[in-house]
Amino acid sequence: MEEILKRQQRRLREAADDFAAASEAVWEMVIAFQNYPFFTVRNCGFRYTVKGHEIKISRKEKTITRATVDVALKRALELSEVSGPKKLGVFGASYLYPMFLYFGIITKKK
Repeated sequence: MEEILKRQQRRLREAADDFAAASEAVWEMVIAFQNYPFFTVRNCGFRYTVKGHEIKISRKEKTITRATVDVALKRALELSEVSGPKKLGVFGASYLYPMFLYFGIITKKK
């Protein structure tokens, strides 16, 4: 699992000027870490599964689309340091934020 993460992080760094490649690298990380235990900022545990281009969060009935992940990714890459999920400005940010932190896409703003 860690090897997958490191390989995808390397791909993400290499794709810094190519959003399509960065998006693909992030989506592959999303797929690879299905059922991995994550925690929201408020310490609510969750896992997710991916079906097609949608992320199904274990705690919710709704899904987060790949297009939403791309919007959040674009915002995250612009900011790099993010103070909290609301700064991502998308539906499901409370779930994407800890995932992006773990994937190394963003760091916590202090």
